[in-house]
Amino acid sequence: SLIGYVECLLTEDKLSESLDVLRKYQNNFINTPYEYLIKFRLADIYVRLNNLNESKVFYEEIKASNPEINLSLLSDLRLKLLEKNLIVEYVSGNDSNKLKILLRLNEDGYVYSSFPSLINISRSLNLSYENFLSFFNKPIIKFDDYSSIAFLKLSQFMVDNQDLMRAKKIAALSIRTNRKHYIKEFLEENYKMIEWFINQSKNSIK
Repeated sequence: SLIGYVECLLTEDKLSESLDVLRKYQNNFINTPYEYLIKFRLADIYVRLNNLNESKVFYEEIKASNPEINLSLLSDLRLKLLEKNLIVEYVSGNDSNKLKILLRLNEDGYVYSSFPSLINISRSLNLSYENFLSFFNKPIIKFDDYSSIAFLKLSQFMVDNQDLMRAKKIAALSIRTNRKHYIKEFLEENYKMIEWFINQSKNSIK
């Protein structure tokens, strides 16, 4: 309910008031599942208030603590945007502007933590699947700590679009690039699920 109230304030551009509310109740959520979500919201508000040093501290803390993979991905993405001086424009922008910024961020090489956001924004904008695939026109060479999760999300999106053979290749890549033992089983289950879909589709043709 606190986050919902803050979101309502933000839609009315009441940045200072939303900041005050979160800071007032922040300590109530220490050591709860909401602690880092509130810190992430605080960081985004600091961005919109152009206090980038304060926002950077929160993003770096979330990334280092890794409390939940989606928050870690979003924090890493924002740190990358901060490095390129794109974060204020991104956090304050609408989905169309965010898409353009993410494509700029990926021009020189893939920023893997941006893949889930690219997928979500593409869904929100109802982009065609063919248009979405055109974003990935560079060779996949270098990898980082977020590559495997990025490929996992990408393979799942491909399954949603019934692009099963390509989804299988990307799912295999998610396993091959994984550096985190605790998600190994999840990545393997995703691959097996895609194989099952492919086998089922072949059997239905017979």
